[in-house]
Amino acid sequence: MPTKTKALLVVIIFIVALAIGVVYLMYLGFTTDDDTASSLKDEATTYINESFPHEGDVTEVINDSTGVYEAFQNAAIVDLDEKDFNMLVFENEQGQFVDSYVAEVWEDELENVLRPEIESRFGSDDMIKELWIAYPKNIGQKKEIDANNVPSVAGQDVKPHIRLTINRGEEKGDDEDLQALIDLIQSELEVPGGRITLSYNDQAFLFKDSNKSENF
Repeated sequence: MPTKTKALLVVIIFIVALAIGVVYLMYLGFTTDDDTASSLKDEATTYINESFPHEGDVTEVINDSTGVYEAFQNAAIVDLDEKDFNMLVFENEQGQFVDSYVAEVWEDELENVLRPEIESRFGSDDMIKELWIAYPKNIGQKKEIDANNVPSVAGQDVKPHIRLTINRGEEKGDDEDLQALIDLIQSELEVPGGRITLSYNDQAFLFKDSNKSENF
């Protein structure tokens, strides 16, 4: 086997091993021990039954040791009976149980505004690998918003993080389409700012197209 071929195989094997290691560490970063999970499930269930105005069931527990979420390390996932989205229940800095309901409502509202424009510009659901929208999970408590009376996200002084991943590589016109999404957010919802990333899932093992990120 030629030396260059051997070197390339070594590089490929190293990259595959590294990718597997990263995925495994990420998995560990979002799991928690059984005792902690069981306790949190019980406390979250009590919170839902006694303090939250909508019905839901606790399904599992996540541990965010990776720092993706700033508001918590451990949280219970709650499947809401009359909603198309889940929410999180977690302890705040004062040791009180709170929820991410307001953030989830706003994320859902923003997605409903964005998705038709995304499908128009980037293709159908088959082309859209992921649309991830995030508001601070404790924003409802910070703004003291009642879960029975959540206002529209329009005009709120809160900046979302948005990540759109599409099943192809970069194409001409993507910059303009990305700017069109930003214009839509600002015109329809008067969002004061945020960050949006267009990511490509182009199936390339090496040398994938770079993400496009814009602050607005």
